[in-house]
Amino acid sequence: MPPDGQSESAYAPRHRTRSILSCTGDDNPLWPTRPRAARYDRRMQVSRGRVDQVLSLSLDMTREAFEGEIQQLIGLQLKGIRYYELQGDWPHWNGDSEFDSLDCGLDLVGEHATYCITWDWTFWSYGLRVRPGRLVDFLLGGQFTDVSAESRWSKLLGQRVTQAQLMWEPLPDPCIEQTAAYPQGLVLRFEAGDQVYISASQPQGPHEPFLGMSDHVVVLFETALAQRYLNLNRVQLGFE
Repeated sequence: MPPDGQSESAYAPRHRTRSILSCTGDDNPLWPTRPRAARYDRRMQVSRGRVDQVLSLSLDMTREAFEGEIQQLIGLQLKGIRYYELQGDWPHWNGDSEFDSLDCGLDLVGEHATYCITWDWTFWSYGLRVRPGRLVDFLLGGQFTDVSAESRWSKLLGQRVTQAQLMWEPLPDPCIEQTAAYPQGLVLRFEAGDQVYISASQPQGPHEPFLGMSDHVVVLFETALAQRYLNLNRVQLGFE
């Protein structure tokens, strides 16, 4: 079934995968729609490498407000997961046995609410963002797959999120004040003690550390793998 409220005709089946309107040319499926033109233009310039000055931080919200959005995840009872990728052939989110790799992001579907997680430029290009609703409502193109039963999320279905913590990283720019930071990733802890690590990162070579600040999302389910690929400290790994 397509996401709530979407017609079946708009989402032609491709096995367990559904399609969103495809983008063409230079279009990027994560560019916001036209009513948010200022952010659209700013993102275009970053994506095409035409940045004439350092972007101002926290253009749309404070760090405290950003953290507040994350805390909405606590108490969410997980009912399903949707993964979003660029339009193409067979989905490749599970191409590596150690992590899930997504072009666009994912939906955490709860009993009474849904939250989407994607890469974002609220603080810097790029960090991670969590917001209420389905990611399909923010995309102009791509495809999504219900991976609830076939991914490593399956053992977490029915469990509630008990803790949610952003992984803030300092900005690697000498022109920015030393206290400035951006949200590189997110750690979720569930009732049974399992932790899931989600990061705006790009996989590199086999077993190589991921490249952060990326317009890509990775999901890891083991602490040892998160430490290897994301270079997390003890606080980020275990909510100390």
